[in-house]
Amino acid sequence: MHQINLHHFDKKSMDEIYQAMFSFAYNQLNHEQHAKDVVQDTLVNALKYADSFQGKSAFKTWVFAILKNKIADFIRQNKHYVTISEMSENDDDEFLSMLFDDIGRWQHGSSPNGFDNCWTSPHETAENDEFWQVLELCLQNLPKEQAQVFLMKEYIELGSDEICQNLNITRQNLYVLLHRARLRLQMCLSVKWFV
Repeated sequence: MHQINLHHFDKKSMDEIYQAMFSFAYNQLNHEQHAKDVVQDTLVNALKYADSFQGKSAFKTWVFAILKNKIADFIRQNKHYVTISEMSENDDDEFLSMLFDDIGRWQHGSSPNGFDNCWTSPHETAENDEFWQVLELCLQNLPKEQAQVFLMKEYIELGSDEICQNLNITRQNLYVLLHRARLRLQMCLSVKWFV
């Protein structure tokens, strides 16, 4: 096992990790104090269980795994704290019409660059730190509701029923939000990553 040596972390790198954690927690919880509490609880647990850090991943990755679980626990314990505001259907309809024609085919010139070969080595892509930075940027540019459900489903790994119950949305609404989030992420990644 690897020991976490806090002397390897300067104030700037710890501030960056804290800000990234806070930003992620705030996007999920939509409440500043709850986000701060979850991040603080995560950092306390990371220090408390520092001897379990095996060094198989970066410290930031390990801490984010703890944060992900803390957010999931918080959501489960506070089932009705989150509300999703009314979405602007027009914005999404306009966006989708720019991408697809009436029968669902890509509009001329709108298909992602390198679409046919963009996942030739997904394992290598997933391990690339730059990819995760670009993905984070793309997630930050999603409409809040889409980013929230996408992260709850794909990152925090909550089930569909649990997400619907916590956000007080229908299953159909969840699937629409996830579909739109994935389309926007695909477009963003095709422009900013798969060039």
